[in-house]
Amino acid sequence: NRVGVQRFNDDYFSGCDIGVKMYCYVPHQTVVTVSGGPSIGVGTAIQAKFIPTYYTLSDDLTMIRGSHQLAFGYSTFKYQHSKYANVFSAASFAFGGLAAGLNGGTGLGMADLMLGRVNSMTQGVPNTTFANKWYAGLYAQDTWKMSRRLTVNYGIRWEPFLPEGINNGAIYNYSFANFLKGVRSTTFKNAPPGMLYAGDAGVNGKTAVDRRYNQFAPRMGLAYDPKGDGKTVVRASFGMAYDYPNIQIMSTPTTAPPFGNTVTPTGPLPLADPYSAFAGGNPFPSVFGADAPFIRFGSFVAQQPNAKATTVYSWNAALQHQFGSGTLLSATYLGNQTIHIWGLVQLNPAVIIPGTLGSCPAGVTTGCNSTGNTLQRRIAYLANPADGQYLGPVDMFQDGGTASYHALLLSFQKRMSHGTSVLANYTWAHCISDQWNGQPGNNGVATGTPNNRRADRGNCAPNLVSSDVRHQINLSIVGETPKFQNKTLAMVASGWQFSPIFKIRSGSYFTVTSGSDVALNGQGNQRANLVDPNNMYLPNKSVDGYLNRAAFAIPATGTLGNLSIGNISAADAVAFTSPNSNASLKFNVSDTVANLASNFDALQTLASAGKVTTVK
Repeated sequence: NRVGVQRFNDDYFSGCDIGVKMYCYVPHQTVVTVSGGPSIGVGTAIQAKFIPTYYTLSDDLTMIRGSHQLAFGYSTFKYQHSKYANVFSAASFAFGGLAAGLNGGTGLGMADLMLGRVNSMTQGVPNTTFANKWYAGLYAQDTWKMSRRLTVNYGIRWEPFLPEGINNGAIYNYSFANFLKGVRSTTFKNAPPGMLYAGDAGVNGKTAVDRRYNQFAPRMGLAYDPKGDGKTVVRASFGMAYDYPNIQIMSTPTTAPPFGNTVTPTGPLPLADPYSAFAGGNPFPSVFGADAPFIRFGSFVAQQPNAKATTVYSWNAALQHQFGSGTLLSATYLGNQTIHIWGLVQLNPAVIIPGTLGSCPAGVTTGCNSTGNTLQRRIAYLANPADGQYLGPVDMFQDGGTASYHALLLSFQKRMSHGTSVLANYTWAHCISDQWNGQPGNNGVATGTPNNRRADRGNCAPNLVSSDVRHQINLSIVGETPKFQNKTLAMVASGWQFSPIFKIRSGSYFTVTSGSDVALNGQGNQRANLVDPNNMYLPNKSVDGYLNRAAFAIPATGTLGNLSIGNISAADAVAFTSPNSNASLKFNVSDTVANLASNFDALQTLASAGKVTTVK
């Protein structure tokens, strides 16, 4: 099964078309974002090719021998994927965010655009992923009719963990201990110490993860009719299953240096020649090979060499009873426990340097703490600036997460005459988990607290918005029109079905965040502090006001909030923002109007300085 997807986009302009001194991988396309103004282009809509291919072979054999129904089978497949995209190579320019008076910033996105002051720029080589994944599974199963009242089902499945491989070797492991020891790659001579690639000693081929052949998954279930009249049945089962990560998880690791050098120099940058303000100058076009250069502060997502496959233990118990000839009631307990959930952890976090917290003076990157010197406060840079300057965010997929789910399912089914039936069920459930990577390789979020996974445990929230649903009711009705005797009427009106479906569920849980890297650990957008847990909600909830803003606060600079993930129940999420020293919580239209007013004031300041001629 092969699919070929080619994404096209209409031409408009690139940085090269308008005179920017840069290298353009994609002609006539780019991304421009103006704070408080227009946006042009989207990185994920620029020209790309995606070609996934499956090769599958499977077979099953079923035999009946006396009271046993035996089943055996196997399945194997190879999946390969070739991706060539330009999310970063088309370059993106962001205007706005530079505070008024800071390094020539105006405080206005449109003004910065007109003056050619770029707040930040992102550019990389075309992002490619050439991956393959093998899978194999064998199973044996027996359904044993032990008596008229008891049926037992048992079996086992062998399913080895075969990690996906990267065809061009764009895979790597990282160890901070090896960084301190100065252990270097022999595959790429300019790689920073601690970073080892496919071909280096200790790296497991083109997967960088060990294979595991000792994965066996037993299953067992039973059905028991206590009276033997077919009216009541007790069911119970237990099973164990393995899973493997989506191949998309490699989208980010395979675009790390030197395979996909991506730089994000922060402003102010001159639009006409942005790399003139970037240390080392323009790194594009990149030169690839054993002597390939590495960009400063590159982003990496390493593999855990001894990672284990995600494992799920599932069990349930049910009681079902039939009343009369058409009514069925059932009550079922469902439970599962998941271990080895893959998530992201930081291996090179930024730390607080003893001293004064707050903004660093312009151009100062040492001896102070602020978001402006995050890269210089990362542990590798502090330990060895000469080598640490090539390591920016370094995360790793780690298999240590766990989750649990428990639910009570009540079901009612009624079959009536003339083809009419009613089915209704109610589920009462609770899901708790460590944070996992909800969008692997795309928008993955590393744990907010380095080396403390349990600090990110909450109501099953992969990326801030929870998937935990406590209450859910489903109702469906099927009604059928009768068979009319009149031939014409029967042709027109007989046999029609009317089947409405109704669902009601409780709201999701979400996470209140600070909106900024207030902890200064390089992770960004940390969670807020809950200062008044007894008064989180307003007495009269509405669209314009649901949470009591006084119950939350932005943590002190350099600290983490006390809230966990997915623990606030409401219809929608909110976020703290801190545009200046007076932190505020944005909720409604009036706050937006206040922002517009402040922008207008800044624009008037530009007018008085002769930078803008007309203000309306």
